[in-house]
Amino acid sequence: MDPTERRRSSDLPPDILYMIGGRLDNPMDILRFRTSIPPLRRNTSRVAFQVPCPTSEAVFPRPSAAVFLCWSTVYALETPEGAAASGPARWLLKLEELELGRVRILNLFSQGRMAFLPREFPKVLDFLQFRMVEICREYTLDYDSRTRGLVHVEGIRKVLMHPDCVGSDLDRCSVYFIDEYGQLAYWRYGDENWSHLDHPEDFEFDDIAVYNGKVCAVDYFGLVWEINESFGLQPFPTSIYGSNSNHHPDDDGKYLVVSSGDLYVVDTYYRD
Repeated sequence: MDPTERRRSSDLPPDILYMIGGRLDNPMDILRFRTSIPPLRRNTSRVAFQVPCPTSEAVFPRPSAAVFLCWSTVYALETPEGAAASGPARWLLKLEELELGRVRILNLFSQGRMAFLPREFPKVLDFLQFRMVEICREYTLDYDSRTRGLVHVEGIRKVLMHPDCVGSDLDRCSVYFIDEYGQLAYWRYGDENWSHLDHPEDFEFDDIAVYNGKVCAVDYFGLVWEINESFGLQPFPTSIYGSNSNHHPDDDGKYLVVSSGDLYVVDTYYRD
């Protein structure tokens, strides 16, 4: 073999291929990697993993049900050059991998399946040809309903995994959720049960997000808290515009938004 010739990935030793596949954490990179290397198509990723049933009065199903952490990913997709006379088309696309190698398109604003796609949307998505940039991930807790497959656990407002390790290093991850009563709970990989984080003032939590490698939560009154490595709550070290504001009677909740490296508290309410 010519030493200057570029070696194909599939020609690498299996142990190196498994090592590479185990370090990928972007779902689309994992899918592309499996697709280009047939021996790894069923060995490089999980589309979900089992967690204990949430211990909260707000949630269903019963504690005996099998519950799984699932995720979908929002991408910015750009069609290849020359695909259309008008130039490359760009789309926002939410994808969920149902099983290894099989994905479906979801509604951007819900977890429902897209019933109709625009006429100009590509008929075939070749993930090796399209340019795709990951925007964000959305996590859900689903349980096995036996008759309808995986169904979302009722009573859950927000689910978060940190760090994002869908491909490897699952033993380092923790999962958080906020239920409809504003209770915040966490589960460390390997724990038998969920643990609850109680607010110092017994306020409800509205949202959670990751900022600068830390999990943060905002409560009913807009106060932002940081969850430390010991799973304790401490006030956010710097003031945030929009936090610590009075609760409006028509308030529909506080949300944490990370944009361009900054953390914002967004206050939403309805007005006639």
